[in-house]
Amino acid sequence: MSNLKSMVNELAGLKDFDKQVEILKGIMTELLRNYEIKVTDDLIIYPVTVEAYYYHEDHFRDESVHKDKLQKNNFGGLYFHKNEDGEYRDFVFKPDKRVLTGMDVCLSDGDFHFGVLIKEAFINNNGKVTQERVKQTHIVGHIVGRYEDINETSMTPENKSKLSGLEEKKAESLFTTGKKREGDPKFDKRKGLSKGYIEAPLQASLEYRL
Repeated sequence: MSNLKSMVNELAGLKDFDKQVEILKGIMTELLRNYEIKVTDDLIIYPVTVEAYYYHEDHFRDESVHKDKLQKNNFGGLYFHKNEDGEYRDFVFKPDKRVLTGMDVCLSDGDFHFGVLIKEAFINNNGKVTQERVKQTHIVGHIVGRYEDINETSMTPENKSKLSGLEEKKAESLFTTGKKREGDPKFDKRKGLSKGYIEAPLQASLEYRL
């Protein structure tokens, strides 16, 4: 994990915009090629598509970052997306809340916010690996055990309690795979962000099969 942490530390010391973007791309590449996320002993996530959300008050003000306290100085921890009122987001669209849940791996190692959203992934759930990519919301569904009826349910108190417990694990979630995934990621701009957010190739995808 030291290589990833050293890249994050280098990022925090940069002020040039283009150089920061290049380091962010390097961090996403490192995460896609060399890391997996051990959510529990029985559930491991292998990222396929990720998006970087980095906010530094002095030189990289990306207003799309949630700026949750868990996204600051919490390297290797997990953050599950919340609404402005601090409540966990739901699985499905609602007329009054067109936002969905998601999970970030937190990479901040200092006084700045930095999370990488796992947009798509393969999942090893109790020894059974998904054959297709699992998308953002359904990743959280797998984590709380509601992936089969996710389109018909909102977050339950039990779901919220489980997510809160995983967030409290702090830096226990991230570790290297030991087996490098080959290939070069494809970079693109993040989709669906409002005007005023930083426009840069901060989405990365890596084609591979387990």
